[in-house]
Amino acid sequence: MKNTQRLMGVARVCIAVHRQLHMTQLLTLLAVAEKPGRTQTEIAQDVGLTLAAVSRAVDVLGTSGRKDKKGAPGLGWIEAVADPGDDRNLLVFLLPKGRALVRELEAQLGKG
Repeated sequence: MKNTQRLMGVARVCIAVHRQLHMTQLLTLLAVAEKPGRTQTEIAQDVGLTLAAVSRAVDVLGTSGRKDKKGAPGLGWIEAVADPGDDRNLLVFLLPKGRALVRELEAQLGKG
């Protein structure tokens, strides 16, 4: 029961920061927090998502928002920068707002 309550706390934080946060977006955010500087392909492979799903999540979680302009501006939680060793790749990092959110989620899990 205690773990369920902690997980519900995490879910409440997610809802509070973005009412329509998708699980693929949360997985992408957490993967970037776990290992910053990965490519979108590496994130997709590590969390079991398609590259297309990760790419869309990066757009929404980043500063630009969806490329098709159907959604709101990006959330500003992560950024994708060109890989200096291979300009075909983008490396994904957390921005300060993203780090703060991950810390808040971790704090919810630590409550007992």
